[in-house]
Amino acid sequence: MTTDVTGMDCAEILKKFPMTSGKDGVYNITIAYNKRKQVFCDMSTDNGGWTVLSLSLSLSLSLSLSLSFPILHVI
Repeated sequence: MTTDVTGMDCAEILKKFPMTSGKDGVYNITIAYNKRKQVFCDMSTDNGGWTVLSLSLSLSLSLSLSLSFPILHVI
């Protein structure tokens, strides 16, 4: 797009720039300290304005188990 299309989220972009209606794609949102972040906006589902987020989580779990039992002596 030729204009600077940006907002706090995709819903705000849709409200400020109605011509984005039905045009899913990557848009710029303004985050903390006026920094911009590219996000995917769903501008067509249920009247649009949805900010699509993806979370990738990698977990590494290391478990060390040590058991000790008392020795019983039967006399």
